[in-house]
Amino acid sequence: MRVWKRAARALIIGLVALLLLGGGILLRGIALPAPTGPYAVGRATFHWIDATRPEVLAPAGATGGKREVIANLWYPATPAPSRPTAPYFAGLDALAD
Repeated sequence: MRVWKRAARALIIGLVALLLLGGGILLRGIALPAPTGPYAVGRATFHWIDATRPEVLAPAGATGGKREVIANLWYPATPAPSRPTAPYFAGLDALAD
């Protein structure tokens, strides 16, 4: 059981370091490149809350105390000129602020 706890702790530390590094790069003014290529890409964002499991890593009350995950899914799409395009990364402007 201790091996699992160590592995989980190492994974969490790695993810936090990656987020801090990624956030630092974005805040320095480096923008994501514009998409290129002949194929359209769609994006769907999902926000899942597992009401059966408590969140043990967030501060008390931060997410209502339940396990929460937000995921982006990119997929091949058919271009639709009549529909607006979505940003590649939702909320990128908010990160810069």
